[in-house]
Amino acid sequence: MSDDIQTLGTLNNMWLVEPDWSGEIQSNFIPSYDLIQCAGSVGALWVNNYDAPRRIQYQYRNATKAEEKALLDFFEARLGRHGCFWMPTWMTDFVVINDIAASDTVINVKNNAFSSVCKGYERIAFILTSGDIIVRKISAATFISADQENITLTTSVDRIIATTDIALCCLFLLVRFEKDNLQFSYTTDSVSDVEFNVYELIREYP
Repeated sequence: MSDDIQTLGTLNNMWLVEPDWSGEIQSNFIPSYDLIQCAGSVGALWVNNYDAPRRIQYQYRNATKAEEKALLDFFEARLGRHGCFWMPTWMTDFVVINDIAASDTVINVKNNAFSSVCKGYERIAFILTSGDIIVRKISAATFISADQENITLTTSVDRIIATTDIALCCLFLLVRFEKDNLQFSYTTDSVSDVEFNVYELIREYP
């Protein structure tokens, strides 16, 4: 079939290239507060947002100059850290435990306490063994038992998805690059490696 990416609103820039799996994806949460203090006064913490955005580090290996140019063109089109875009976390955020019918809007997943933090703006990506990517918006997450949660989608998927068809089920984040430059290291004239961080834009989800 083909990709079926919906419910992104008007923000449709995406980076869907798989990272270099030989390097570990590193993820952490960034406290969203600032220390405010004038000279000679007592400092105070100003909370910008009680939700902590994610910062994720990816490593990419460009086997050809064409792959390197594709990344550079995308980075330049975003104006470095200025423009936002969507991308999968490429991490196992959910484990689907039952097959999904084409009309289903409720997905059964292993309990990972997502129901306690779901905000209703998140997107979920089903990355299939065929290479297709399906993205839907999550409207709710419900605790069922110690072993199961239910994820409710705003719209149903467009096909039957067996659990064996799913290579990875993860969040689909709205992010920006964290820096205005990319630093490449070269193995040969045509093979290069690059690492970059992205920063989740928790205030800008449509």
